[in-house]
Amino acid sequence: MREIHVSSGGHDFPFSKGLVVESLLNADIARESAMVIARRVEQRLVDQRTKMIDPPVVKRAQNTIDLALKTGKINQNWKEEQNVS
Repeated sequence: MREIHVSSGGHDFPFSKGLVVESLLNADIARESAMVIARRVEQRLVDQRTKMIDPPVVKRAQNTIDLALKTGKINQNWKEEQNVS
């Protein structure tokens, strides 16, 4: 698998599922769910042949979640409702 990089503050870092899991755990996501999400993120990046993730991409993802919450597309307790299968 080729390496995917995350750009932040003018520096590039290798993508890490472990760091994704750690961040999700810090956001109160269950460990099993966090691992599933991290694997899915990595697979999607590989499938899309992504080489670099820039901060604006992350910001757009957060804005999408915020908008979905605001418009009722997802519930406030979406973390508990996750399907980990």
